[in-house]
Amino acid sequence: MKSIQFRLSVGLFISLISIFWVLWWLASSSFRDLAEEHVISHMGHDAESILAAIDFNGENKLTINTEKIEPVFQRPFSGQYYSVIANDMVVNSHSLMGEALVIAEDKTSCMYQIGPNMQPLIVFAKNYNKQGKMLTIILAEDLAPTLTRIENFQYRFTTIALLCLIILIAIQVIILRSGFAPLQRITALGYDYSVPEKRASFFKGKDCFLSKASH
Repeated sequence: MKSIQFRLSVGLFISLISIFWVLWWLASSSFRDLAEEHVISHMGHDAESILAAIDFNGENKLTINTEKIEPVFQRPFSGQYYSVIANDMVVNSHSLMGEALVIAEDKTSCMYQIGPNMQPLIVFAKNYNKQGKMLTIILAEDLAPTLTRIENFQYRFTTIALLCLIILIAIQVIILRSGFAPLQRITALGYDYSVPEKRASFFKGKDCFLSKASH
């Protein structure tokens, strides 16, 4: 009897652990994807602002009106950076402080790299046409604040999930014990249903008792 109860407990425990692990993974990955999509969307808007601030003077020299873009690009190592490439001309944001953003040749998408001060960067690159000239705008943003928020979410979710798991396991143990209690009492009386002779003897005794009661 205890062996059956133990096997059921172990099976349900493994099932609950598996379910909670899958839920944790789905929630964490979904939250990370949503956070990164938000960052990429914000970078896309920044790219449009930088494109509007770009101009080519009479000598076809690339210039950027920094008053039309966010001040964060002017603060050293602010975590938000840009590079504009047009032909052989490159203009970097002041926030890079002389460092450069590097992407693979003809690469215009999102990627990850280590930036200034070992910041984990998500890098966004896109080609544009301005005044008949092709140019590439590269934007990068420090992912550290986003990763911190993701870690805080994972910690809270893990804590809540563990509490729920402990509660469910406790309920499971109570249900199993209450369900097996009648069988344990019968076993304690010496009836073993696995032996046909004893099972028949048990029900025969019950029939006799009911027969006497009817008379």
